[in-house]
Amino acid sequence: MAFLWRHPKSQYWIARFYDGNGKRRNRSTRCTERKKAQKLADAFEEAANRKRTAAQTRRVIAALHAEITGQGLPVQTLRQFIRQWNENKRAETVPSTVAHYENVAAKFLDFLGDRADADIAEVTMPDILAFRAHESHTFAPKTVNHSIKYLRMVFKVAKRDGLIADNPAEFVKTVREREADKRARRPFTVDELRAVLSVADAEWRSMILLGL
Repeated sequence: MAFLWRHPKSQYWIARFYDGNGKRRNRSTRCTERKKAQKLADAFEEAANRKRTAAQTRRVIAALHAEITGQGLPVQTLRQFIRQWNENKRAETVPSTVAHYENVAAKFLDFLGDRADADIAEVTMPDILAFRAHESHTFAPKTVNHSIKYLRMVFKVAKRDGLIADNPAEFVKTVREREADKRARRPFTVDELRAVLSVADAEWRSMILLGL
């Protein structure tokens, strides 16, 4: 029989059950009432032990959720959630960090294409791994790893809020630094510094000189 669990910071119950292969699964019921959540948990377990397509399973769960709660199954898309998460960070971090977050978000959403506008719960660990591989072809390991860490943070909050039951980025490992990326960096030459300063505005001139 499926059983329930709730994160201390979330209002929603999480269903825990075993699928037909004996693997334990976690799924958010998006219900705050225990009795209603238990019915959904049992439905999740039944669906996991029957051979149904993903679309069929979603229809069954959506219909049951509407029957129990009188409302349609709430859905928040990945794009909506990431936009709100980044917006919340504006009050907590410096502008340069927010700009980094928005850059990673734009790349990930673009990578997923139309799926970025689907339910955030549909993003899987293979999606994160595929994105990591895609980024590794273009960017240095350090840049790729920063992107993975960003996604971990985003999905951690989604899990806390009960929108997803598992963080798909939680166990995605960072990439190893290649030998070619370990070569020593040389300092700027005087001519290079002059070139940079010649196009920098007053604020950036101060930052560059302070860094020196």
